Amino acid sequence: MKSLVGALESAADGAFVVDEQLEIVYANRAAKRVLGTRLLEETPIRCYELLQGRDDHDRLICRENCEIAKKLLTGGRVSNFDLQVETQPEESRWINMSVFRYADPQADKPYVFHLFRDITQKKKEVRLVEKLVEVARNYHRIPSEIVPSQESSQRHESLTRRERQVLSLLAQGKSTSEIGQGLTISVNTARNHIQNILEKLEVHTRLEAVIYAIDHNLLGQGQ
Repeated sequence: MKSLVGALESAADGAFVVDEQLEIVYANRAAKRVLGTRLLEETPIRCYELLQGRDDHDRLICRENCEIAKKLLTGGRVSNFDLQVETQPEESRWINMSVFRYADPQADKPYVFHLFRDITQKKKEVRLVEKLVEVARNYHRIPSEIVPSQESSQRHESLTRRERQVLSLLAQGKSTSEIGQGLTISVNTARNHIQNILEKLEVHTRLEAVIYAIDHNLLGQGQ
């Protein structure tokens, strides 16, 4: 395990390792920087005591009876996930966590490696988009008695099926790379679709495009 730990020490992403009792036995410099003073001062400390991680619905994920660690230690696999974690008193950050099991042949015991990156800014941006979209839904609906002009209709009627799919993902707060992954297309292709949408709808920003889509009941079309 020493060679693996050595490779992680200078990594830009955070990394820490726990044993079967969920006690942190190693943390790299990036982890200490992101997770704060408790990781530096409290030794030993268990991962759930340090992180106190919660999901998007504010449900406690990190706890003593950790289902994620249990699944890994018994040979299962876990997809990466987002966590809101405690970093300082009354402070928290969002991280995207990847975990994997490593069986140390010399120590004859398994460990769980945690690799993570700080996504706090991304979460803030996504939540801002969600709030703005909600405002748009509430205050930018066209009354049913108002019929869109022919010119307005011609704008969105020129959208392709793929462009309507991209527009729906924009309304969910997805980034360009997430749209590419979701539709199995390259980032450049996703970026081109977004630019085409802005030009066809004659708007300047993604939010304006989403508001237009809400006003004209375009979301969900072309799925």
